[in-house]
Amino acid sequence: GTFGADIGLEYVFYNANSAYFDRKWEDYSAKISIAILDIGRTKYPYGKYSTAFTQLQPIVLDTSLQRLFDNATGLGTFTDTLRRFILQNPDTLQGVFAINNPTRVVLNTDVALGGNFYVNADLQMNLYSTREMSVNNTRNINLLTITPRYEVQQLGVYLPIRYTAEGNTWVGFGAKLGPVIFGLHNLGWLFGNNKLPNGGGYFTLQIRSKDKEEGQEVPCPRF
Repeated sequence: GTFGADIGLEYVFYNANSAYFDRKWEDYSAKISIAILDIGRTKYPYGKYSTAFTQLQPIVLDTSLQRLFDNATGLGTFTDTLRRFILQNPDTLQGVFAINNPTRVVLNTDVALGGNFYVNADLQMNLYSTREMSVNNTRNINLLTITPRYEVQQLGVYLPIRYTAEGNTWVGFGAKLGPVIFGLHNLGWLFGNNKLPNGGGYFTLQIRSKDKEEGQEVPCPRF
């Protein structure tokens, strides 16, 4: 079936002058963590037009395939047109198929520099290869991310510098204004000619319950 899980550990180095029972979220000098994320797989049913084939015709021009993609008006017409480029009729796929989640080991450290400035380093190592065609594996695109930031409880500015698993360098931007967090993964996406790949952003609105649990020896930090 479909399943997924994450597991991890974090060790926090608190400031020597922070009170054990009254620590604030910023009362640390460094954090170190290790985690395994996205363990598992996801199953999907094959679609109405799901097909498989192994061999193309001996001479197939890339321009012909490009016209096929450009002129397709739906999956049905795409499949019918594709038959002209393959040596045998495609096999109709039925049932379900599984895709392995992008399982990876994540090493992370966060260091307080003083004056509400911090720097975070995040290293992600994929455990699956996508070169094996007989298995549906996925990989996370992140490899190494260094994020300097200025942050107080209700305000934050972030500048992630990311080196991806594809060998590209991205410079992003993020900000926190009270309960709202927003940003872009790659600022170059705004100015490049190819807008679709390697772009996108995020927007988060945090809504917290006003109920507080009593009797906690060490209360959860408020961010």
